[in-house]
Amino acid sequence: MTLAVVILNAAYVALLGSTFTRTVVRLRAMLVLAAVAFIVFGIIESIPSMVAWNVAIGSMNVFRIARDFRQQRSVTLTSEEASARDEFFPELGDFDFHLMWCMGKPVAYDNQTLIQQGTLPDTVSLVLEGTATIENDGVVSRGIRRGGLLGEMSFVSGQPADVDVVARGPLVVRQWDQRHLASLDQVHPASAKAFRQLLSQDLVAKARV
Repeated sequence: MTLAVVILNAAYVALLGSTFTRTVVRLRAMLVLAAVAFIVFGIIESIPSMVAWNVAIGSMNVFRIARDFRQQRSVTLTSEEASARDEFFPELGDFDFHLMWCMGKPVAYDNQTLIQQGTLPDTVSLVLEGTATIENDGVVSRGIRRGGLLGEMSFVSGQPADVDVVARGPLVVRQWDQRHLASLDQVHPASAKAFRQLLSQDLVAKARV
């Protein structure tokens, strides 16, 4: 097997490996490695078009990696965001937290039903201020305060809610679309892991009540 063939196969291995990566940065890094290998092969075999195209492809991916790295370093959390990160997701860095936090939105309720028994909620909410009550046929079974999740059981099971969730008074939550949370594993594993940890802690705490 000649050196050129070895390099060509290395390029294909890098392309194959890119299909199994779980983050954009790793994907682009594998594409850069593949482009470099194709460039070397093109030089050895005197194929100018292969060299030119892969210089362009490799350069674009290097540029995108550098741009993403600069963006990650430029993220600055507000004092409120930093406090929430330290309280709920202490293992995440500023950029990772900011990405996940911005996928959600702040929502305020006041004496409203957030989740009705028998319906399938499409969001998961993190209580930030106030208290939400869990009710069954009008009977309050427990209150969910700061740090508690709402709609998490349906998110985990995919089944309709078997209780009502009601805001008795002012309530502020951070709310995420369940579809966005489900996609975190593909687009940002670190954030997905942190949210699963918060979810597990919440389910354990509720099971003890």
